Amino acid sequence: MYIYSIDFYKTAQEAYGDMNIDLSKPGEGSDLKEPTVDGVSYDKLTAPDEDATIKLWFDHMTEKLYRTDVTATDLNTYVIHMAGNSIENCQFFLAPDSDRSLTVSLSDFTDGKGHTLRAKLLREHYVNVNGNLLPDALPPADGAVAVKGGQSQGFVVKVWAEPNQAAGLYAATLNVTDASTGKIVKTATVYVLVYDFSLSDETALRTAIGMGDWAIVSSYQNKGMNDYEYWDLYKIYYDFLLENRLCAYRLPYRLDDGRVADYLSNPRVNSFVINKISDNEEQAYSILKDNPDWLKKGFYYYVDEPTNTELLNNLAAAGNRLSSTFPGYRQVSPFFTNMNLEEQDQIEFMKSYVNIWCTKPFAFTPRDKYMIPGTQYMTTSAQDKKYGTFAERMAALAKEGHETWMYVCWEPGQPYTNWLALGDGTEPLVSIWQCKMTDSTGMLYWESTWWTSDPLNDLTPLIGAASHGDGVLFYSGALIGSYEPISSHRLENVRMGIQDYQLLTMLEELAGPEAADEMVAMVTTDVVTYTSDDDYLKAVRVLLLEKVAEAMK
Repeated sequence: MYIYSIDFYKTAQEAYGDMNIDLSKPGEGSDLKEPTVDGVSYDKLTAPDEDATIKLWFDHMTEKLYRTDVTATDLNTYVIHMAGNSIENCQFFLAPDSDRSLTVSLSDFTDGKGHTLRAKLLREHYVNVNGNLLPDALPPADGAVAVKGGQSQGFVVKVWAEPNQAAGLYAATLNVTDASTGKIVKTATVYVLVYDFSLSDETALRTAIGMGDWAIVSSYQNKGMNDYEYWDLYKIYYDFLLENRLCAYRLPYRLDDGRVADYLSNPRVNSFVINKISDNEEQAYSILKDNPDWLKKGFYYYVDEPTNTELLNNLAAAGNRLSSTFPGYRQVSPFFTNMNLEEQDQIEFMKSYVNIWCTKPFAFTPRDKYMIPGTQYMTTSAQDKKYGTFAERMAALAKEGHETWMYVCWEPGQPYTNWLALGDGTEPLVSIWQCKMTDSTGMLYWESTWWTSDPLNDLTPLIGAASHGDGVLFYSGALIGSYEPISSHRLENVRMGIQDYQLLTMLEELAGPEAADEMVAMVTTDVVTYTSDDDYLKAVRVLLLEKVAEAMK
């Protein structure tokens, strides 16, 4: 493994004070850089039939370039840093002076000692949003790709490291071929540095992702593709999310189906909605009660976003019933308001029936940041004075065994992070770091398959002028005649954030909470203060890997 100069300090400000990092504005003005790696050639390579009229450059996965952006970075290669049992990515771009038809290919990643890595090339598909062509869907990079002169075409290198993958430096050759002549016109080397430790299959951050079974199945029926039974097809998509450390609400099988045990016992499955796979609360309890590991993963989700007394009463009715049918039940009810009721506020009312507190990021907005344009709040000054701030109340409830989760949908917009198509590419990843910052142990997303009739070319927002992509986190493979789901630019960055959360949890366990807190503070200090500097964010992510590796010695 490769460890660079690492020093431990009492505070992040002490550690990085000489780098001019203002921790009130993470990443701004910092000269923290990704370290160079021994054995990597950073020089630009020359292809057998080099074509100077085509630009080739690399960039971080968090960078999101419009198709009209042809400004190249100075990255002639890329080094992906990763732990075992993880998936990482990088991007590269091609920009020809004139219209061209190009193919891309990647050799095996090998360390020269007989070890290899699984990898896949993906092509960035562009969708027109408000007149701008931005990347989202990531179908396989098969066959020739037409690239217009004066435009760019992005590609993604996606790499898998297996559990206990042999540590060291791996390399693969990337070739770009002119489809009309068969000549290799561009070439480069891509590297992967694998660290000498692996992430566990257990993921500390619970995820709860809406995924419509009928949306998936109907997308294939509309294409006349019927090779799989209904739930077998859903299972393919469930497994795809699971590979990316995301759990859909609904397991592929009913709770009384013996096949569900394989999922309930799968360490990657850390959440499921019980009422999605069982209509009988007593029966569900009888199945789950004797297996604590299964029991802690399940929760009830009956009432969504209670914004009036009727919905709150429905929530109370569900809680009162569950107290007898499912002792020790866990219930979530995502909410974004805190109404004043006759004798208490909404949070005090919900305390008797909810033990998973799921709110939008703005619930954590500090009072001193309310003057920033676009900031929102959920509790009033009077409520804070009477009960404590939202963060203080959640901390107190956590001591009683409650959990705090976050969720995003069509809002919030800037200055908050979200998973929307128009947002900066760093936002999905940083949103997960903010879960760690706020001691949130879960992330909920209402729907991932709210596809239009032409999802690859239509991300029309459901609500709000800038909410393109809300409810769409990946795409049906039926659109390209495949039973494999099509990932998205945003999903890849969400997964990388979840892996970072796991690394932060490991660092916390190995070196103490302060060590993890200092790393988080380099990326985000509150829900409206965070870095969007791609180079800096990559350097911090590498530093996190280095610190975990050092702490494991």
